[in-house]
Amino acid sequence: MLQPRQPRRRRWPWVFGTILLIGGTVTAVVRADRPPTLLMETARKAISTTHAVEAGEWAPDYVKAAQETLLAASREIDRENARFFVIRDYDAARTGALAADRIARETIGISIARRDSVQKVALEGIKEAGTMLAETREMLEYVPVDRISRGKMVRLDLARQQAKRAADEGLYRRSIELTEEVISGTEGVKVAVTILLDKYHDPIWKKWARDTIEWSRQNRSHAIIVRKLEHRCDVYFAGQLKTSFPAELGLRWMGQKVRAGDHVTPEGRYQVINKKNGSRYHRALEINYPNSEDEVRFRLGKKTGHIPRQASIGGLIEIHGNGGKGKDWTQGCVALTNGNMDKLFAMANVGTPVTIVGSYDPDGTGSLSAR
Repeated sequence: MLQPRQPRRRRWPWVFGTILLIGGTVTAVVRADRPPTLLMETARKAISTTHAVEAGEWAPDYVKAAQETLLAASREIDRENARFFVIRDYDAARTGALAADRIARETIGISIARRDSVQKVALEGIKEAGTMLAETREMLEYVPVDRISRGKMVRLDLARQQAKRAADEGLYRRSIELTEEVISGTEGVKVAVTILLDKYHDPIWKKWARDTIEWSRQNRSHAIIVRKLEHRCDVYFAGQLKTSFPAELGLRWMGQKVRAGDHVTPEGRYQVINKKNGSRYHRALEINYPNSEDEVRFRLGKKTGHIPRQASIGGLIEIHGNGGKGKDWTQGCVALTNGNMDKLFAMANVGTPVTIVGSYDPDGTGSLSAR
């Protein structure tokens, strides 16, 4: 007996559905967002390039910003990787990678600009420090100061040399620190010298000088005034200034001479007691140092202990030749060039007044002031 035929099952809907499923899956896989690997690597290389211009020193804020932006992008990638691949979205990571790359490239230009700016300041500082040292050294050559100030100048000169080496090695900030130390130190020495000069003043000097000029006027004779601060030897005749010679003094000329060997040119009212035509210093006019005032001062200094008991008062102070050395070098005498000494020698006689003062401005204008 024949069985009734079973109705044939339709398979195409299943096949079609399977195809659709596979196609959708493939499409989802193909269209799924991928991490911006190339952009991230480009940003990393850009940040690494900043090391070549030492951006870590000159633009650390920008380097940090680029690194933090790239790190944030990397975290975005990790976050999206943890999600189902179909719904991953790496747009924020791409934006971060591009931003990190842009910041890194800007960092290079900013770092170079900042470095060049600091380099300029460092080089200008070295130049200024050199000028300040030269000016201060010139001042110290003119004014006798203590060993402490001279020792400080040596240290400041070494600091400038260190600043120059630091700049040559690209350590510009260190160079600036050193030059600021030099500039500040030289200013301190200048202030100390200025204070010393301000203290070096005695109102009696003006009276001495004017009395000497008046003596010259009344006696229609020559008179000599030595101005130590100005380093001048002025010659008057009949109360009128006839000539003025540059003068070099004792090695430690500032202040009053108190004893032999102090290398200080004395201050006081003296006169020529001897004309030496054959002096070891070409020609010489010996003056009567020590006078009575010098002797009183010397005895008082010994009594109070300001002068050593074994010290002597000294003597043989002259105005002599062999000058023109451009510095103070004598043991307490006044030195002129040989040519100027010849002129002075012809004008002076035994008995000619020689008044030595710390400073004196005859007309109050500074017209005959210091060298």
